[in-house]
Amino acid sequence: MSRPEERQVFTRLVGAERTMARDGRSEVRLAIRPHHKNELGIVHGGVLMALADEAIGLAAYSAVGAGTAVVTAELHVHFLLPVRDGLLVARGQVWRAGRRLVTGEAVIELVDAAGADAAAGPEGRAPADGWPAGRSAVIVARADGTWATVTPDVPLP
Repeated sequence: MSRPEERQVFTRLVGAERTMARDGRSEVRLAIRPHHKNELGIVHGGVLMALADEAIGLAAYSAVGAGTAVVTAELHVHFLLPVRDGLLVARGQVWRAGRRLVTGEAVIELVDAAGADAAAGPEGRAPADGWPAGRSAVIVARADGTWATVTPDVPLP
């Protein structure tokens, strides 16, 4: 089986960049572009879901042994704030890596200085509590899920 960095076609298509993956942790970045937005001018939920899937899946892949791949079995995403512009960073973390299943989570943050204007509540207003004091990031989505391991002994159906 090839390593994930050898098959980043979907990641590149979405415009994301894998910046770290080791020891059950990962980081994936996405600079928001016009094609990431829906008709309301906010980042499409499918883009956030793909970013979460990529972050947890990459973390899971880094936690399993050589010759083993992982595929998403289930994914739950909680959309917390709509986002219009800026840089999204998804950080994945494995909770448990078993022989057959890997579970983990991702937190997606809006991290750049323009983010204070990019996170928008209803009707384009800033979130009720505003940009968190002393923080350079705000959480816009959280996800958790389960990945199934795929090996030569246990291939895809």
